[in-house]
Amino acid sequence: MKLLCKWLIVTSLTFTYVVSFAQNTSKELSLKMFYKMILENHPVAKQAQNISELGKMEIRLAKGMLDPKLETDYTQKVFDGKQYFGYLDAGLKIPIWYGQDIKFGYENNTGKNINPTDFTPPGGLMYAGLHIPIGQGMLIDERRASIKQAQQMMNMAEAEKIKTINKLLFSASKEYWEWYFIYQQTALIKKSYILALQRANATAERAKQGDVATIDSVEAHITLQERFVQLQNMNNALQNSRLQLSNYLWNSDLSPLEIDTTLTPELNKNLSSITLDELKTIENNVANTNPELLKLQYKISHLNIERKLSADKLKPNFDLTLKYLTSNKNIQNADNLSWGYTQNNYKIMFTYSQPIFLRKERAKLNMNKIKLEQTNLDRVIAEREIHNLLKTNYNTLKTLTSNFNIQEKMVLNYQTLLEGEKARFENGESSIFMVNSRESKLIDGEIKLAELKSKIEKLKIELMYNSGTLNQ
Repeated sequence: MKLLCKWLIVTSLTFTYVVSFAQNTSKELSLKMFYKMILENHPVAKQAQNISELGKMEIRLAKGMLDPKLETDYTQKVFDGKQYFGYLDAGLKIPIWYGQDIKFGYENNTGKNINPTDFTPPGGLMYAGLHIPIGQGMLIDERRASIKQAQQMMNMAEAEKIKTINKLLFSASKEYWEWYFIYQQTALIKKSYILALQRANATAERAKQGDVATIDSVEAHITLQERFVQLQNMNNALQNSRLQLSNYLWNSDLSPLEIDTTLTPELNKNLSSITLDELKTIENNVANTNPELLKLQYKISHLNIERKLSADKLKPNFDLTLKYLTSNKNIQNADNLSWGYTQNNYKIMFTYSQPIFLRKERAKLNMNKIKLEQTNLDRVIAEREIHNLLKTNYNTLKTLTSNFNIQEKMVLNYQTLLEGEKARFENGESSIFMVNSRESKLIDGEIKLAELKSKIEKLKIELMYNSGTLNQ
């Protein structure tokens, strides 16, 4: 009897602690808010932004090939105090997108030994020149190819950014719904412990008065001990789950944050599934949303630009350079700058070259064709795998949703059985063992219901991750 009284005092104190803990004010951390915190401050999210910036820098780097350039070329030879020659060519070169170069310049060549072809009048010679590729480089050249390829590289960087963010959110979402399940499981075990504690106290009192058998009091005590051990284990699991979830939370100065014990997951979120029509819409758009497929498509575009450039190298290198010339004296007299003047004051140059066998050029073109074929095959395989993944996710989701609906009905039936068993126990027609058994079945059913909801939400997240729309 002394032992029983001591046990009642201890369990009463424990009951007071559990009830007070359950009454703590709590605040929900919704999945949407969780995502917002991750995207704003998580280091990986910041790294993803840097990926996008690197892509923009690739384009800027390539466009630098079209920057106007100041050029000066000066050569002078003096020997034994005599100036043999001095060559000066200074100007502004302006590359044009379509492959031509415009140059405005000034030449002034002096000395007794200059080449007669390089003679310039006193005060120098000014010119406006145009370089035009007629064969190779007319439709595409390294400058245009580099800029176009840089744009595809930026697109690939954006796809990589989406992939990185999707992967981060996918991993975080799984931890969130694991936290949800453990939180719900802990709450149900806590509820079952409180009920077991109340029943143990009541049964002990009734046994003392002779209303029930002493063995019922022992049975209630054993159930209470079992549930207390379960509650301890679940509290430990909940604490660890909070720590796992905290890995995704940082503040603005990159200091790690931890989930507070007063925070709860989104408990009343309505369960929704995905219809077959929604799945078809997702599948139809997956080529434009899945980052892996996007990266392969941009890689194909990148290789197509390279193919055009390689094919252009099969053409002869045939360039035309034309310069219109004038001296300072003619500039001062603007009337001299007429069409007739330009016809009589110019310098023109043609250059032509072409390899005889074109082995290097043909090899590059064939290598590019092989790379294109390989990448196209990779895309076909990846697209098939992703479509099958989406269908697998949908089929499993459909089954789990059906199981969830059945489980809800089972929980209602367990509740009915428990209420009936309690009534029988009050009338002396049942035992505490049967009541505890019915109650355990109900708790297990409710835990299974929470587990199914967690699995369904994880699977929906996985389906969105596979389609590439999780970041949306």
